[in-house]
Amino acid sequence: MIILYRNGLTEELKPAHFTFTDTELLNLLIEFPLVRTHRLSEIPNTWVMWGEHVPVEKEEDEYNELGSAVLSEDIYSPIFVIHDTEINHDWNLTDNIIQFNYDFFKKEVFNFFDTAAYLIMTDKEEQRKESGQQNNMLILEQDGVTEMKQIIYNFDLTKQTESFFQYNNFHEFSIKVHEFLKKFYANGHTFLIYADKNVLIKVEDKQVKPLIDKIIDTFQAKEQYELCSDVKIIYDKWFKFKNKKKPARNDTGKSKVLKLVMVQMKEYFKGKRDFFDLPLFIKGTKMQQSVWMEILNIPRGETSSYKDISVKIKKPNAYRAVGNAVGKNPLPVIIPCHRVIHSNGDIKGFTGGNNIKRILLKHEGVIK
Repeated sequence: MIILYRNGLTEELKPAHFTFTDTELLNLLIEFPLVRTHRLSEIPNTWVMWGEHVPVEKEEDEYNELGSAVLSEDIYSPIFVIHDTEINHDWNLTDNIIQFNYDFFKKEVFNFFDTAAYLIMTDKEEQRKESGQQNNMLILEQDGVTEMKQIIYNFDLTKQTESFFQYNNFHEFSIKVHEFLKKFYANGHTFLIYADKNVLIKVEDKQVKPLIDKIIDTFQAKEQYELCSDVKIIYDKWFKFKNKKKPARNDTGKSKVLKLVMVQMKEYFKGKRDFFDLPLFIKGTKMQQSVWMEILNIPRGETSSYKDISVKIKKPNAYRAVGNAVGKNPLPVIIPCHRVIHSNGDIKGFTGGNNIKRILLKHEGVIK
């Protein structure tokens, strides 16, 4: 299987055994209430699968431009391209004759993507020329991929074209950088000038000050002094954070938070604590965080179903996505996902194993 993410990033995924199970396939699109499929006529023995919200949520950073070109309709999810040999023959979905093996299929899929991408770029270039716009696009260098499948780009001030620095064009760029920094700046060693679900754009340390100085000069020329001040304050915060001395570790090497976790865990297993009170910052998608926050509201000695949680977070059809978020819980017990069970009372489904889930529920008096 070849996955095409919204940002054009591709990844190969192999089934756990010889073919994908229906559960494996559905779990790939667990956040979507509707799963759609299409037989790709351009490549023999090929299925394409993608997800949809109802109604379709047309957010800009959800749009899969390349996937939309491949399928000739607007797509707002990753697409999954599957060869017939990866599908259970008993489902009666595959061709009786396998014309090409998986290796040929993979090659053809990537060729198909490359052709579609070339046509997109060619069309955009023609539109630019017809409108009389200059080629003042950002020049970015790819510098890796995050765990969330965001492409990391590096912005190098010295590698931009002359047209990029033209007065109005660079001013527009500066405005966008200011808007991002004003809304989303957070202390960190990497200086970001843009981020969304698909990409991160960062600036190397040695180029941060020259870039900020140039942006400030641009705002001063427009007499936008408040914007100058905003950008300067944010740069100073970053510089101070970047250069502050790291606190020395204590003799035991254990943080205060870790000690607090250990104390509260002991209290929990002695039956003296129902909820954990810890200063935690947990990274996750908006969907995952909403599910984890709802799980924190389940009292000790009670349970809630995946369906119940999907209703409480106002996504009543997203119970499969809830199940996926529960499985991604980074802090079992502290975020008590063991209290989430199936609507029929089945307790199966726990990262630590069903036996541990049973022990925790028994400890809390839910089961005997």
